[in-house]
Parts: sequence; structure tokens; C-alpha cells
Amino acid sequence: MKSTPRFFRPASGLVLFLAAIGPSCAKPAADASETIPDGIREREVPPVRPCTVERREMVRVLETTSRLESDSEVQIFSELPGRAVEILVEEGDRVKKGDVLARLDHRDEDLAVADAEVALEEARENAAQTELKIAEARDSLAQRETEALQAERDWKRDEELFSSSDLARPLSQQALEARRLQKEQAEHAVEQARIALERSMLEKEQSATAVSRAQVALDRARLTRRKKDIVAPFDGVISLRNIRIGDSVGTAQAAFVLTDTDHLRALFSRPQEELRLFSDLRPSDGGEGEDGGLAIQATTEAYPDRSFEGYVERISPTIDATSGQFRVVARLREAEGTDRVLLPGMLVRMKIITARHPDALVIPKRALRREGERRFVLELVDGPDGTIVRRVPVEEGFQDEEYVEVIPVEEGALDAGTRLVLIGSRDLVDGDPVRVDELGDATETVGEDSTPR
Repeated sequence: MKSTPRFFRPASGLVLFLAAIGPSCAKPAADASETIPDGIREREVPPVRPCTVERREMVRVLETTSRLESDSEVQIFSELPGRAVEILVEEGDRVKKGDVLARLDHRDEDLAVADAEVALEEARENAAQTELKIAEARDSLAQRETEALQAERDWKRDEELFSSSDLARPLSQQALEARRLQKEQAEHAVEQARIALERSMLEKEQSATAVSRAQVALDRARLTRRKKDIVAPFDGVISLRNIRIGDSVGTAQAAFVLTDTDHLRALFSRPQEELRLFSDLRPSDGGEGEDGGLAIQATTEAYPDRSFEGYVERISPTIDATSGQFRVVARLREAEGTDRVLLPGMLVRMKIITARHPDALVIPKRALRREGERRFVLELVDGPDGTIVRRVPVEEGFQDEEYVEVIPVEEGALDAGTRLVLIGSRDLVDGDPVRVDELGDATETVGEDSTPR
């Protein structure tokens, strides 16, 4: 095969080019101005999907997880050993403070109570007899005092008669001495009656002490009897039962576990960088809950369709030296009139509301455009030949999963009801015409930032 010399090889590209432009060159100049060259298309007005600026509340939140725990959860032990003869509750039962959960064999204790009651009754009877003795002693003393007074008068009368005349004495010396002896004996009887009264008063005090001692013995017997009953120390729910009828229950074995399910809290830790945020909240911030702390919104995996309100009750006054975090105690509550579903040990996801903007301008996140560190939106405005876009610089505020708060750099540049470009903003610049497509033919990659040309 012979090779064609290089300078004789046809220039195929040149031939095609001449063939393409040949006919156009042969036409008049007037026709050339009306014809669009092949490969060049007139730019179409791009379709865009609009959205509207809304005015509503936006909040700043911190998200964390924790497990609920009860304020009060205790193991209940029997105070005395014994054999279980009656079980009155089961797991899941709600009980009140003082309710009897189980009873141990208490026959011996019942006999001890009965014996103490008899002893107290005897002591009270003895006290009553002592009161009678006191009354008798007082009557005896009064009688002896009367007799002594009469003996005193008789002795003085006889003494005057004996001393009135030396010649004819109506009373002998012996009779006068007998009268004096009677007086002294009456005085001695008065002293004995007084001693008897004092002795009765002392017996009264002793009988009162005996009554008190018998009462203490009865109270102790009754207390011992009550210790044979295992009772609930507070309102709650039986979460565990460890004994059965006939079991020998000891004081080292937990018979029940009682949980207060009405007062639940969530404990979690936050880095110390957030301590000021938790500590310096003021009412003007709008982030406080009904009970004065930071407001909380919580959800659970067990009930994903329900939301629970709560608040931060307190924070730890110290920072853990190892982790550099501080502990936070939060409270959750369930709406009145609804079934109680929160339980200790349940995993909750909490959003802690640290600030509120009740009158924020809000747009869908996809309507916000980014250009480096700058943020802007494209407003849809009426132009001379149709709808055009206008670039409005903004700053980002609070945001959630779907929406973001925007703050116009120029005050009043945006307001509720302003229409923005949501989808279809790629390669659009300030002043470009667009076609508003309410049906959603405009497309844009989800999550892709729009960069102006």
C-alpha cells in the first residue's frame, strides 16, 4: 500500500466546516440576521418552586439522653424474723404509705400484747385503790384532829378546876394526869393519821409509775406485734416481691422493692463550658419552665408518639475533676388526664430549651443559600417582564430539623408572607428572571448548597 504524501491528505475538518457555512454565505445579509446558528440555543427561563417566610417561635435546644430514675426506690426488709403467713400485694400493685404488704406469724406477739394489757389494767386498779386509801387517810386525819382538839379543851378545863381552890378540889391530881395523857394520846393519833396520809400519797405516786411502766410495756408489745407486719414506707408501686407464703423471712433478706413512680427524675452530665448557660438563665431569656428551671421536651422509644414536658430542677455546685462535667437533675411530668407511662429505667431523649425567640422569621432550610461565610435568600419580586429574584443577605438564628430562623442584615428586608426561592436556585443571580412553578417541576439536589455563577 502506498502512502499518500502528507501535503496531499484532505483536511476533513476544514471540509466539514466549509460545507456547514457554505449555504449561509450564499444567502442575502437580511436572512442571516433572522437565523440562529446551529448549536446555540436561546436561554430558557428556569422554573423555581417557591416558599413563604413564616413568623413563629423558634427555640435553641441542647439534646441529650438519660434514663429515668425514681426519687424513692427502696428495698423493704422485715424488722423481725418469722414465717410468712400472708402476702397481701403483688408486683405492679399501687400501695399507700402504711399499707400492710405481708404478715409474719404473730401469735406469740399477740399473747405478749394481751399480757401487757392485763398488767396495765391491774396497775390502773391499784392506782384507783390508792386513791381510796388517800380519801380514807384524809377522813381519819380529820377525825383525829377533832378528837385531839376536844382532848385539848377537856384538859384545859380540868386544869382550871384543879387550880381554882386549894381547900376543896373537885378534881384529883390523878384525874388531871389522866386527862393530860388523853390529850397527848390524841395528839399522837393526829401525827399517825398524817403519816398514814403521806404514805397513801406516796403509794399514789408509785401506782402512777406502775401504770406508766405497764403502758410502756404494752406499747413495746404492740410495737413488736406491728413489726411482724411488713408495711409500705411511702406511696408507690411494688416493683419486686421476693417472698412467698411459708418462707422463713430474715432481717437481711429484702421482702419487697417499692418504687415511687409519681416522682421521676433524669440525671445527666454536661460539659463545664455550658455551666454558665445553665446557671445564668434569667426570665427574660424565655427559656424557663413552669417550675422556674430550663424547659425540657422529652420523648421515649416506648411511646414515640407522645411528648413529655419537664424542667431542669437543679445543677450540681461542683465540677467532676475527672470528666470535667457537672451533673444536672431534670424533672418530667405527664399531662393531666392521660395514662401514666413513664417508668424508672426508661430511656428518654431530651431537648433542653435554653432560649426562645417567640416572633422569629422562619424559612425551610433548603431556602437558605450559602456563599462561604455569607448567607442569603432569593426573594421573588415582580420585574418589568415577569418574576425576577432579588438577593437578600441574612444571618442564621435558631434552627430545628426542617426550619431555620433568618435575620435580615437590612432591617425590614423580609417579613412574614415574603415569597422566596425554595428549589431551583442553582446558578441564579440577583435580577435573573424565573418562572414560578407551584406544582413542583423545579428540581434541586437535596442538601446541596447553591453557588451563584
